[in-house]
Amino acid sequence: TNPSTRPPTRPPTNPSTRPPTRSPTNPATRLPTSPPTSVVNPPATVLIPCSVCGPSMRVGNPSAIVDFPGQPAIRCGTLEEAGFAGITSNQCRRLPVLINEVCDCSGPDDDDDGDD
Repeated sequence: TNPSTRPPTRPPTNPSTRPPTRSPTNPATRLPTSPPTSVVNPPATVLIPCSVCGPSMRVGNPSAIVDFPGQPAIRCGTLEEAGFAGITSNQCRRLPVLINEVCDCSGPDDDDDGDD
């Protein structure tokens, strides 16, 4: 037998049993429907004043450049000013480890006058 003339292995499905609906299927409501729910806004980011070198620490080399991946390069002095103006607590926790060496961070007990 020719494969193109064999009967199908099962009968074809019937076409649609009803024509498409042209009008609403649910009755109209008497009252207006509720508006769509709004997208929940994330909580506002809280900015806190922070020493970017760490507690009681200051930038020793404000002209040094810090370069974070995916961010524009920034001078240590500018970064310190931004920290004092307010950054997120997460940034405040992470920055000291990242910038300490480049920005020459030092505390009140560190002195560079060599009179040890």
